[in-house]
Amino acid sequence: MDVSRCISTQHPDNARSPFFADQTLIEGEAEIKEAYYAFSNLGCREQMWDYEGKEVDAFVVKKLLTRYEDFFRDHPLGRSRFLTLRVPNPRVEQAEAKILLETLESIPRSHDAARMLFGSNVPCPVFEVILPMTSSAAELNRVYHYYKEFVGGKEQQQCYDISVREWVGDYLPNAIRVIPLFENRDQLLAIELLPMIGVGSAPFRGNLHPGRVHEFLVEYPSVQTFTIQSAFKYDYTEAEAQAGIAALNRAERGPAHAIDEERSRRIIEKVSARYAKSVQELASIINEVAGYIPSRRARKLHIGLFGYSRQLEGRESIRLPRAISFCAALYSIGLPPEILGFAALGKSDLAFIREVYCNLDQDLTDALQFMSIRNLKHLPPIIRKDIEAVLDVVPLEVHDEHAKLTSGIMEDLRHGKPRNQVSEKIQRAAVCRRFLG
Repeated sequence: MDVSRCISTQHPDNARSPFFADQTLIEGEAEIKEAYYAFSNLGCREQMWDYEGKEVDAFVVKKLLTRYEDFFRDHPLGRSRFLTLRVPNPRVEQAEAKILLETLESIPRSHDAARMLFGSNVPCPVFEVILPMTSSAAELNRVYHYYKEFVGGKEQQQCYDISVREWVGDYLPNAIRVIPLFENRDQLLAIELLPMIGVGSAPFRGNLHPGRVHEFLVEYPSVQTFTIQSAFKYDYTEAEAQAGIAALNRAERGPAHAIDEERSRRIIEKVSARYAKSVQELASIINEVAGYIPSRRARKLHIGLFGYSRQLEGRESIRLPRAISFCAALYSIGLPPEILGFAALGKSDLAFIREVYCNLDQDLTDALQFMSIRNLKHLPPIIRKDIEAVLDVVPLEVHDEHAKLTSGIMEDLRHGKPRNQVSEKIQRAAVCRRFLG
């Protein structure tokens, strides 16, 4: 099966806006242009089209094919370029559950649009959907069977005196593929799969950007597909982004690193517990700063740790922003989130992690440059202990301009400075990092 090496996504982690966007928010027509740009200029074969948690253009296929007809005549959508729909999971997103059904209904319409332009022998432009927060095979099967029986199979049904197919035409494809996104620790550890890894440019979110492609491939040799998020595409030059994507496309998939799973689980449990305590101590300032983070997509907020309603063990659920705003809030006050929970590691734990996590020291160094020493006095004691533990491992080489900006952000927040003043410094700090969060 021919599976893409790079999939362009709509994750809003970019500090700078792309040239084709008329405003800082990438939405509507700009997302149509973005998909074409990823296909035609950046070298991504696949674009994720995200219906989950945001407003979206349901006529994307028709618009792409009519506006860029020559390109897609040479590079057919569904054969050499791919548009993959990310849909809401009804178990998690109950208020948007029916958007899943509406999205599935749009797939045959996209095929009709392609046939009108290019004739009857065109491939189906859309034949896969991505289901986030998957927890069981049953959730995948529900999506697959709903489409097969109630969408693709609709053409066989009788409507008064005529079949649906005779009345409005056939429904193709007859069936679709469903890609699970596992975002829960237990689910990630319990499966065999052809892995897609969803990562961003921030060290905390994977540290995949044009300057770290080689290191990332060394760290994750068995990954098949890499997400190319917005900061990768827009906070580096086009030439840098093209070169990074080309290197990922060229790389051959290899075997996974061997790892002691039981020992890894024990360390994960320890660090997770400490991390949860740290987040609980920081929740109020994270939420305060998140209100000043500039938006990059018209996405709806979710509730809970990292965007979904989740419960920390033994505690009530904490209300927090989505992952990118969460990260951006911490980086903006000079507290790289990579630090949180670090004090839970003993010397033997750290030695083991260094064996299995090839780029640990490099990733920590990349993150620590965005620390503000001046802001430490405003942080809870538990956080200061995490920082001390990290500084025993890697040296501190601070990005001076970023440190000055984040110290200023903290002072502005403490003294109630105007919103635009705080947001402007947050934006400038993000440009220094080359990612928002």
